[in-house]
Amino acid sequence: MRLTVEVPERTLLIAAAALLLVWALLQLRRLRTRPSVRCDTSRRNLKVVVTGSSRGLGLELARHFLQLGDDVAVSSRTAAAVEDAAQRLRREFPERTVVAVPCDVSKPQDVQALVGKAAQELGRIDILVCNAALSAKAKTPAAASSGEEQAAIVATNLGGALLCAAAAMKQMQRQPGGGKVFLMDGAGSRGQPTPGNAAYGACKRGLVQLCASLAAEAREANKAAAAGGSGGQVSVHICSPGMVATDLLLRFATNPRSAKFINILAEEPAAVAAWLVPRMRGVTGQGAYFKFLTPAGAAWRFLTARRRRGRFVPEGGSAAEEYQPLPAAEAGSGAPAALRFASLAAAHAPAGDKQFSADGLQAVPAAVMEGNHPKQYAWDGRRLRALEPEDWAQGAETVRTLRGRLRRVVHDLRTAFFPNPEEVSPDYWDYAKYRAWHRLFSSMSTIFATQSLLQAVGVGAKRSLPAAATINWVLKDGLGRLGRLTVATRFGESFDSDLKRFRYTTSVIYAVSLSLEFLTPLAPQHFLLMASLANVGKSIGLTTFIATQPAFHRSFCLRENMADISAKTQAQQMVMDNLGLATAVGLNYLCRHTEAARRALPLVMLPLLAVGDLTAIYNELRAIHLRTLNKERAEIIAQHWLQEGRVPTPRQVSEEERFVLPPHIEVGHMPLTISSLDRAVRSAADLDLFERQARDERYFVTCTPPGSPRRAHAQPQQQPGGGLGSRWLVLQPPPMPWQRAAHAGSVRVCLRQDAKERDIVQAVLQAAYIRQLLNVPPAGSNYPAPAAAQQAQQQQNSSSSGGGKAAGAGAAGEADVSSIVSESSKKARSSLQPFITQLKEQGWQLSPFMLSSTEKQRFLRL
Repeated sequence: MRLTVEVPERTLLIAAAALLLVWALLQLRRLRTRPSVRCDTSRRNLKVVVTGSSRGLGLELARHFLQLGDDVAVSSRTAAAVEDAAQRLRREFPERTVVAVPCDVSKPQDVQALVGKAAQELGRIDILVCNAALSAKAKTPAAASSGEEQAAIVATNLGGALLCAAAAMKQMQRQPGGGKVFLMDGAGSRGQPTPGNAAYGACKRGLVQLCASLAAEAREANKAAAAGGSGGQVSVHICSPGMVATDLLLRFATNPRSAKFINILAEEPAAVAAWLVPRMRGVTGQGAYFKFLTPAGAAWRFLTARRRRGRFVPEGGSAAEEYQPLPAAEAGSGAPAALRFASLAAAHAPAGDKQFSADGLQAVPAAVMEGNHPKQYAWDGRRLRALEPEDWAQGAETVRTLRGRLRRVVHDLRTAFFPNPEEVSPDYWDYAKYRAWHRLFSSMSTIFATQSLLQAVGVGAKRSLPAAATINWVLKDGLGRLGRLTVATRFGESFDSDLKRFRYTTSVIYAVSLSLEFLTPLAPQHFLLMASLANVGKSIGLTTFIATQPAFHRSFCLRENMADISAKTQAQQMVMDNLGLATAVGLNYLCRHTEAARRALPLVMLPLLAVGDLTAIYNELRAIHLRTLNKERAEIIAQHWLQEGRVPTPRQVSEEERFVLPPHIEVGHMPLTISSLDRAVRSAADLDLFERQARDERYFVTCTPPGSPRRAHAQPQQQPGGGLGSRWLVLQPPPMPWQRAAHAGSVRVCLRQDAKERDIVQAVLQAAYIRQLLNVPPAGSNYPAPAAAQQAQQQQNSSSSGGGKAAGAGAAGEADVSSIVSESSKKARSSLQPFITQLKEQGWQLSPFMLSSTEKQRFLRL
């Protein structure tokens, strides 16, 4: 006889709920104690020590800490190497403190001297990066290698990390605020074999255990310090830079297979440092392990291995014969490593000191980054072209092939839908993934809910009518979402650069779209078309409103109270929305007895509401005094500085800003354009100026004076080495009236990859000085133009309308652009510091400088 025990369903549910609750509590406890890795680029004046920082990744780590406003102590085995690295960093960051300390991390006395001097010179140590490492000179089995070399590797890679970490932790525990210690893993850290370099792999594997042990010790010490109320909290972490293209790695590219793996998986030291440094500054908790090269990232690199061919070393032979280290003067400039090797230049035919490809493209020592992929510029005799490294030897034709176009489409799609990975924290990607699923489910739910509502109110007698009505309604909404998608992907990156203009322009589009909805009763047979077009316009306006509102709220904050301002704004909006709803219902109620009046009411109210809405938005935007700088506001300020010797307040600049009509600076003489290098360089003279100028400045500037004769396209002319030269052709006739904008001249600027806000401000200031030197009146300003400028204006107007000889601003047409640029650069550099001082006194925020997507296209100096 079988006995069966029946368990009530309620008991099972309670037991399952209890187990679920226990599991949830355990997960919450794990989340509470788990380290959090996030990016931090906002804090300033951290004190950082980086070992092994005279070159390679260590030097780039130091450079990126300095770029974020920190002070750094650099170290290396030899005094000459560390002093040379420190001098270069001091020249690049004169406002920051750079301490040079020779240190052999395998010697305890050197480590104590390093920590002591860094703490003394910097005042404290907030971050220590144990980057010093040694590797075998060549792949050699352990049984065949010398004992001295293996001992040195172990003493440096593992013993040095332990000595440095222990000394730094002791210092950090004594100082308020504590600090962070970072170990750097490498090949072998996951336990994989490293034949021929066993000592190196064993040390890197040991660093993982060392990190866990030190983190446990730090956790106990932190508890004791917190209980005693003294000392700072110390944390120990480990990070994985992946494969970094340094001479330490490239010496092992001894066969085609290893060269191929290096080209696929390795990355520039500058790119790795740019990813690691913000996370080092922002990590919290204990024992974090964050990796630059993840398994998913490695898989993606193998899938795109074709375009990574030959990035660092040629894959047909040994890298030892082809690799050419970067000169000391340019080390660490962030130039793509694929463009530093003789294997790439070997395809060029020499012509003097210039390099030419087989089809006549002249190599330009500059590149542009598209995502994480560098493209080198090449001059084809008429304009610059940006080519990927593997396309360089084949010339410009490859960019017009199907493969080149598909590559461009993939890049455009990636940049349209996803931000730059270096500009977002790691948690963004999980957020984006789950938000995508949320929107999918929400969209499907909306469709079925609409169909259910139509069925509930009894739309039609036939079964198919509710579904047909649903499809029409959803189609209308779908087209609206397409418009919203277009605006978000096309202009989203540019919203911050011109908030008011985007907001008001799309408000006009919204009003016109709303008017189209008002008119649908007059043409019900075209309901779907009219409603769909109206939904597109309304979606565009709504997208811009949602995107720009937080930036406006941030401008009002005097403290960290943006959430409070947003909440109060929402409350005000709901009150006014309900008031508007009540008013509209009341007007409809008054017209309830007359059908004609009820139908005419929307058409009568349409112009009144549209005008009132746009007027209110105009005054709303005019009342906002943005304190961030963009190109238009910076140019207004620079012009005041030149004319009056003072910086205007945000309120004064807001009164001069235009967000309905085009800005004065774009319709006047010599407008400033910040764009990519291929748009800034328009002639061979510009190219020569770039090669002379870009060595010293973090931006390139050139100009075309107003009234200058336009230059025709240069005819190709064969150079001795196979390249293309260029020569000027005859002058074209004076411009027609509709061509005067092109005849007004221009100032063109392209920013270098490492340009900061100070450099952008200096470029804007230099553009104002260029106009001053050419006697060009400030565009659209209220200042009286100099007599020379007035005369030049009259000459230009008469020459343009009467067909006479183009005169321009005095002798501006024949002016030496190089000397003008040089003189304006000296003036801008000498007045930059007092200009910035007054900017801060008037409440302007120097950082960040708001640039559009076009203005963010920077170049790399090779």
